Amino acid sequence: SGNTIFLSMMLEKSREEYKSDVFCLGGGDDDDGSASQFSCASRPGSAASRPGSAASMPGSATRHGSASGRPASLNRAATGSQLPVGRSSRGSSEQLGVAEPKEGRRRRRSRSKKKSAARRGDGKNPFSNEGDRVFFSWVMKLWLRQAQERKKAQAKNSEMQRRLEQEEEQKRKILEEAEKQFKDCEKLNDQLSKELDKSNESAEACRKRVRILERQVETLQGEFNDREMQQESTIRQLRGQLEEAFNQIRERDQTIEGLRSQLEVEKVKLIKVQADGEIERRHLQESIRKISHELHQAVIVAKYMRETMLKSKRDAAASISTQKFAELIAQLEEMRDDLSAIRKDYTVLQDNNTDLQSKLEKNRRRLELERQFLPLIRAAHGPLGGKLADKGASMAAPAPEQCGVDLQKKLIRSQSAATAVALQGYALAMGGA
Repeated sequence: SGNTIFLSMMLEKSREEYKSDVFCLGGGDDDDGSASQFSCASRPGSAASRPGSAASMPGSATRHGSASGRPASLNRAATGSQLPVGRSSRGSSEQLGVAEPKEGRRRRRSRSKKKSAARRGDGKNPFSNEGDRVFFSWVMKLWLRQAQERKKAQAKNSEMQRRLEQEEEQKRKILEEAEKQFKDCEKLNDQLSKELDKSNESAEACRKRVRILERQVETLQGEFNDREMQQESTIRQLRGQLEEAFNQIRERDQTIEGLRSQLEVEKVKLIKVQADGEIERRHLQESIRKISHELHQAVIVAKYMRETMLKSKRDAAASISTQKFAELIAQLEEMRDDLSAIRKDYTVLQDNNTDLQSKLEKNRRRLELERQFLPLIRAAHGPLGGKLADKGASMAAPAPEQCGVDLQKKLIRSQSAATAVALQGYALAMGGA
């Protein structure tokens, strides 16, 4: 059949590529006449086994294969014969009915045993050859492919059957739903017919009502014309007033623009004052640091002098001379004068800083008020209150007097501990003197 021919072709190609020895029963060389064992048909009565055929004659094509020149394996595959793997040459010759000499059979049997053992190795795996493995793997793959295709076809048919059943069920449900909707539409149609009759009756009553209202509209139209004339005269008066208001608004806008320009100037001044105040604050901080350093040095000197004085009191014999003591007293008095001058300078600087802070607070408060009241001035339609000349006095509020006192307290709290120690040491030194 076609499958047998196809398998025989695959077997031939795999043997040609990988030199396969499976299905070779005798195992002898072609020169020894072993291939003639496989050229005979497996079924009795075949062309090769009949007497007088080309296969039974010596020197015929049976020695090298079949009459057509193909290998013996292809002839066996084409005729459907299946020879057992690993049989001896004796069993093959007996099955095929070929008469061989006894000595020749013994020689070929021993030779086939050796070569079969060499091919099979340990005799456990008859498919150890690469060509046979390739051949049978492709046979199994083709069989698996055919089986999978049949499974897919069965699954596809079952899926189509299931879909058809679902479609039939959906059609049945749709028909039932359509019948139900048709009945609902009939009921709705009856209800709408009744409502239409009622609406016709209501429309007739409305027509009568409309005729009555039309007569009333004609009466009201005359009254409306009279009132419209009165409104036109009123509108003319209001237009005159509106023009006057627009003129006032223009004047106020001009005033606001002037105030804005003044505000920009004041902002520039404020920024400058803030910068000057920041510079002055840095100078004051630098002066305070210098004064603190000098006071610290004075405390150290006072401590040294106090220790010296106490030591001189304890040790009268080793006391310093009167001249040296007078010089020390003179230095202390000079230092006291310096400290007094420094304190006065510090007080003056603190007062100046307080004044600058109060001015800065006043300017900040005035700018905040201007920023708050400018939108109200823009939105105002009436008079702006007092005269515009004294707007600065009305808008600027006095700065709180507590600011300077709080700032002074903050400066006093920010004095370093060294300053306090220096003042204490100076007081002790003056008390000792």
